Amino acid sequence: LTALFDCPNLWHSQTILRGQCALKNVALSMLGCSTLDWLNSAIPHTAFGGGFMSRLLFVVQDETERCFPIPPDPDPLLRSKLLYGLRNMRTMKGEADISPSARGFYEDWYRKRVDIAPENRHFAGYFERKPDHLLRLGILLAVSQARPGLVTQEYLEQALQILDWVESWFPATFQQIGQNVIGETHQRMLHQLRKHNGALLHDRWLRLNANRKTAKTFRDYVATLTSAKLVHYDADARMYLLTPEGLK
Repeated sequence: LTALFDCPNLWHSQTILRGQCALKNVALSMLGCSTLDWLNSAIPHTAFGGGFMSRLLFVVQDETERCFPIPPDPDPLLRSKLLYGLRNMRTMKGEADISPSARGFYEDWYRKRVDIAPENRHFAGYFERKPDHLLRLGILLAVSQARPGLVTQEYLEQALQILDWVESWFPATFQQIGQNVIGETHQRMLHQLRKHNGALLHDRWLRLNANRKTAKTFRDYVATLTSAKLVHYDADARMYLLTPEGLK
């Protein structure tokens, strides 16, 4: 997948059963979904340095305000517009050009970002490819408005806003991917506190983890979080509270 994402003109693969296989003019797109637990177990840590992760855009959400016991019927007008747009996309061909103002915006942004280095090394590969993501997303926004031939400054500005929003979820997401079992447990326990407005009674927090660890093991994990000043224990209320560092 890492090789195919770079859109090679010619790509070869050979197996004993299928023999030689060749692909020409490769253009790969992928849309998928997963839980963080599955990503943590299925994707090797070397995928960060190998460039696979930096070629993807991770859109992460921990919770949602939507609640549909029975999903409502789709809006017929919106559905007809969607079908019309999808049919038109099938006929789109040719190069996507960039307007002079969009080119100036892109070049100015590109020069300014040179001196900005990511704090986390896991994000380094992504930020190296962010210009590519910006242009691709700008093209997609143009296509969504049935203007595939011209990428304007408006589309690039909107694409940059989307990427900046996506990146705001990266620290918490990648902190949970590629870590050992102990680190994973700490992050899960911090997430439990965050879901309960940053505070849990001792008994309540222990019950949330009773199926994974003993009372002694639970105390050991809590002691580590407390020593790291991520959690504070209120002895009078028998309650654990997230510190400002733990909220990050």
